[in-house]
Amino acid sequence: DVYVRADCGGDDTDVSLYAGPITFVTECDVYAPPYLESFEDFVPECWAEASSGLPAEGPMEIGAGSWAADGFGNVGNSGAARINIYSDFLEDWLLSPTFNLAGGNFQAEFDLALTQFANTNPSVLGSDDEVQFLISVDNGASWTAIQTWTAADNIPAEGQKLIYDLTAYADMNVKFAFFGTSGSVVDPEDNDIFVDNFYVRLPPTCVEVSGVAVTEVTSSSAVVSWTENGDATLYDVEIVAAGEMPTGTPTSAEVSNPLSLTDLTAVTSYDVYVRANCGAGDVSIFVGPISFTTACDSYLPDYIEDFTAGEIECWDEANSGDLSTGPMELGGGSWAQDGFANDGNVDAYRINIYSTFLSDWLLTPTIDLTASAAAQVEFDIALTNFATTDPGTLGSDDRIYFLVTADNGVTWANLDLWGSTTPVSNTGEHKVYDLAAYVGSEVRFAFYANDGEVNDAEDVDFFIDNFEVNAPVVPLTATATGTAAVCGDEATGSASATAEGGMSPYSYVWSNGEETQEITSLVPGTYSCVITDAAENAVTVEYSVAAGAVVTGAGTSTDETTLGSNDGAIDYTPAGGTAPYSFDWDNGSDTEDLTGLAPGVYCVISTDSNGCSSEESCFTIVEGTSAVNQITDLTKLMVAPNPVGNQSVNLNASFASAKNLTISLISSTGQVLQTVSFAATQEVNTQFDMSKYPASLYVLRLTDTDTQDVLVRRVVKK
Repeated sequence: DVYVRADCGGDDTDVSLYAGPITFVTECDVYAPPYLESFEDFVPECWAEASSGLPAEGPMEIGAGSWAADGFGNVGNSGAARINIYSDFLEDWLLSPTFNLAGGNFQAEFDLALTQFANTNPSVLGSDDEVQFLISVDNGASWTAIQTWTAADNIPAEGQKLIYDLTAYADMNVKFAFFGTSGSVVDPEDNDIFVDNFYVRLPPTCVEVSGVAVTEVTSSSAVVSWTENGDATLYDVEIVAAGEMPTGTPTSAEVSNPLSLTDLTAVTSYDVYVRANCGAGDVSIFVGPISFTTACDSYLPDYIEDFTAGEIECWDEANSGDLSTGPMELGGGSWAQDGFANDGNVDAYRINIYSTFLSDWLLTPTIDLTASAAAQVEFDIALTNFATTDPGTLGSDDRIYFLVTADNGVTWANLDLWGSTTPVSNTGEHKVYDLAAYVGSEVRFAFYANDGEVNDAEDVDFFIDNFEVNAPVVPLTATATGTAAVCGDEATGSASATAEGGMSPYSYVWSNGEETQEITSLVPGTYSCVITDAAENAVTVEYSVAAGAVVTGAGTSTDETTLGSNDGAIDYTPAGGTAPYSFDWDNGSDTEDLTGLAPGVYCVISTDSNGCSSEESCFTIVEGTSAVNQITDLTKLMVAPNPVGNQSVNLNASFASAKNLTISLISSTGQVLQTVSFAATQEVNTQFDMSKYPASLYVLRLTDTDTQDVLVRRVVKK
């Protein structure tokens, strides 16, 4: 678009309005290879059509023609250029842009296919039909045919890659054309010619493949194959979800032709790309996408189809066939989505029975009962007059069958039949059928409607809805199990509820508020659980968590015999719990009994093999008496209580003669904590407050200050 204005000076302040836009399009430039046209858009940029002119005179009436976009080989409806050759007036051209072939010996290549009109069947050209691939070195003033195809030539319906050496045109500007004519004879042949992937380039050292095809498609696998156009023996394949951009990184590298694709997902569309791998990093371009969709897999119970979706996945229809032949002409029929019993227009499937030509099947997917212990099929049916909710009656020879096959449709067995003498409710009724005879098999079901040979006056709609294959529903029951606490009343117990029957899934609510199937870290006591299934049925169970074992211990102690002999002992015996036991004494010992003990307090905890521990047991070893009174004339000495707690220890002493004394309380580290003195006394009564000191061993030291004789007594603070 071009715009112009007048500029009358004044530093662009005096200007006119712009006039415009005036629109023009530049001409196509000359392309330098490599050049690839995939015909994803049609007509491609800088290509042209012409609707008349023979090769001798060149294209005429440029700008329109009969070439059009279509799927290559009539697979799909886009991605290739197609012309239909069927009458006696066609002279149509498809013209490429201009290419400059300077700097190398280039080649032209493309894919070509021929099919019958509007299908994928192979065909041949009519008696004087022709297709030509032409080149011009003078901008279209004259044309030379590189190859011509006639009725004598075989052009595959699946397509072939054609490659042409352009060495003779090196350093020239050239144009190419595809020309199709139906000649002057009106032949019966009605054909489609396809061109795709037009490529001008230097000959690649690793040539891309062609004819990529996917076959043997199952629910989880497929086989991809291709045609080699060079010397490659190994290939790279990438598979992606349909419509997804490829990454260029192979999913399978350096594989052979053909390749089995495995671990695919059922009823899923994929795109496949293939390239030649000539080694040492020399690879061709990827060819693709080639699209395919995996087949339906078999379904496991519980299988439910409520018909709310417009297209019911993996179901099928057939519009002919009887009980002896089974369904025929699969893919179409008279069954359609509608409101159940003509209430609304969705949520059910319906067939209208009113004349004499109907023989229609509605087929379920395969249901796998091989691992089922028991199974049943159930659904809702209704019968109304056409397009109303009024009750209807089937005609005299109208029949609707509910059938099952266990041999993939070779034979069909009748599970139920509705006719003129078997009324069906217009508001709906629920049907249930036991499948015990088919447990261990893979089965398919069918609803087969036939209106017989009599053209009855009845015009009715038959409906099905809520089709299910499941395990028979049994009453909801539950049991509870659990474990006792490991040790005494500690929180190590558990309880678990197990539901059976009813309709899964189940919900669990315990009396302690938890909502899981199993509860743990429980103290001893009784716990109840309310289990509710998907149908809102409920049952209550309870479990009593028992207390665990209690470990205890008892023993006796033997005091020191004489002061300083350190020959005290403790005889300890554990009880309760589960042997063997381990022992943890506060003096570091791990034996059951202790000997050779100095005066003091000794405490122990015993633990059984389950890790349950006793409460702490403490024993006191009292010091022995001195063999010699170290202060003369001592007639009496008592230190009590000993051991002592957070109270005072009393010292009482009597002497035959008066003494000058000091009495000191000394810590186990030798620190003097308290000292009292007495002068010319024969009787001593004093106290030392022990509440301010930690548990330990202390010494009361009596000293005769005249003779420096000393008497020592140990005191245990516990």
